[in-house]
Amino acid sequence: MMEDQTFQEMPDLIGMTLERAEDLLRRAGFQEIRYTITKPPGKGRFSGECRVVQQKYRENHQVSLVVAYPYYQKDTAEGGCT
Repeated sequence: MMEDQTFQEMPDLIGMTLERAEDLLRRAGFQEIRYTITKPPGKGRFSGECRVVQQKYRENHQVSLVVAYPYYQKDTAEGGCT
């Protein structure tokens, strides 16, 4: 990726699986990808295929992704909030 390219060249990743999004970003020249997992409050374990729900271009060809899983189980740890 050339140094003068901007965030406009970043592919639209919303709704894609994390694996596919990573592949497209790497092919586009993005080397540093940061992740945040979002989930409903009070939910513990997650399952299913992780998907991108938000993306943000950062300086120096870095990308931040917010990802979510489709299925969650309630966290049932003793002493915690239920």
